[in-house]
Amino acid sequence: MGASGNSRLSCTGLCVLLAVAGLCWHWIRFGGDGWFYLATGRWIWENQALPQSNVFAFTTPLQGWSEQKWLACLALYIMDSVAGHQGALAALSLVAACALGLCWASAARRSASPVLSAALVFLGFFVIRWRLTARGETFGMLLLAAVLYAVERHRARGGGLGVLWIAPITGLWANLHGSFYLGALIPAAVLASEALKRVFRIDGGVLDAGGLRTLGLAAFLAVAAMGAHPMGYGVVGQVLWQLGALHREVDIWGPLDLHSTPDLWAGIYMGVVWLGLLGSREKVDWADLVLLLPMGFEAVLSRRFVDPFVLVSLPAAARHWASLLGRLAGVLNGAPLRRGMSAGMAGLGCAMLIIPASEHLPIPRQAEGAVEHLLAQEVRGNLFNYYTWGGYIIWRGYPSLKVFIDGRDELYTNGVFEDYLHVMDARPGWEEILDMYEIEWVLLPNEQGIVTSLREDHRWEVAYEDAGAILMRRKGARG
Repeated sequence: MGASGNSRLSCTGLCVLLAVAGLCWHWIRFGGDGWFYLATGRWIWENQALPQSNVFAFTTPLQGWSEQKWLACLALYIMDSVAGHQGALAALSLVAACALGLCWASAARRSASPVLSAALVFLGFFVIRWRLTARGETFGMLLLAAVLYAVERHRARGGGLGVLWIAPITGLWANLHGSFYLGALIPAAVLASEALKRVFRIDGGVLDAGGLRTLGLAAFLAVAAMGAHPMGYGVVGQVLWQLGALHREVDIWGPLDLHSTPDLWAGIYMGVVWLGLLGSREKVDWADLVLLLPMGFEAVLSRRFVDPFVLVSLPAAARHWASLLGRLAGVLNGAPLRRGMSAGMAGLGCAMLIIPASEHLPIPRQAEGAVEHLLAQEVRGNLFNYYTWGGYIIWRGYPSLKVFIDGRDELYTNGVFEDYLHVMDARPGWEEILDMYEIEWVLLPNEQGIVTSLREDHRWEVAYEDAGAILMRRKGARG
């Protein structure tokens, strides 16, 4: 591609980035876990160390805990301290937009169709937007996209040393989010597919022996870089345990349910990907199959893996849809349509950046009044709280307030999460569970079913209530 072609591609890429940044800013939310990230980052900053036990909850005070995503927590806390909640969300929006921008670059390189690649990126955005919150996953998305781009570039050039950047990326990733194993898995999968092509003398191999050796070295160094964490290689065991232990009632770990709108979008996207791969005249690359088959299977079993599948599948989907559309793909690449699309994306991005989002911080506004009451009254005693409010209560109330549960699922697999569900469902025996944990305060959304049972129980009384939440106190409780 000549200088003019690169210039046109760069201009289109900037317009894609602007449009996606606007969409990310419009849709990103702080979410329940964002507050826990802030609280953990604050604790790390103030103590200059990582917590070694669950200091934020009274239900598991002695359970060992070292936060794998400590660097994401610290980064979010620093961004929030410097620029406030909205500034931190703006920075995370840019991180997510850069991830999708890199995936667009990989897809455009593979398909030679920047317009079609942009369309698929926008479809992918409408899949991931439901989980676009202030969490380590957002940083993980960017690093996953960087690894994919490095491998794609390595294959397009037939080799080179740039792919070795995967190792430091993986080392950084290991401290930001638990999906860091993909930093080694992706080059290893591509290496295996290229090696199999050579062994079975299948056409389509794009790397010579030198390129294969460099890719193998990148995969090896990425595995070594996983140990660049305060926990050392113990972080790998922690993540593997999480992957196996948390497929339970926690919604984000459950299988796709096409009756829900977010999962329906995921199902549509996956259908588009596989339709392109199966319907085009292009041969399916073994590397794509090695990556997409297991990741697609995992995404169906657990919606937590949907977002990585979206990013990994974009280049392959763009290549095969360009082949499937044939001459229409050529029309899409024409200068008039490309210029019109670029202008439209730039306008969309500016509009999304200007139009106020509906609500970036929904959780605290619902629980804010009740938490303020708790703090003003200097309440003491054990608090039973709503699951998604745990992080906000920790952020606002620690150390005077400790929670029953929060979004750190891995810390509550010793029966606490099951007890929480038992109470929330108002199953027979819920009173005994509250007695067992010596609960004196209950803070919940006022539409929860257990609230009715508490109102009818003479041992409990309303301490505070507004349109969003209710705070109930056991009669005789302290505070």
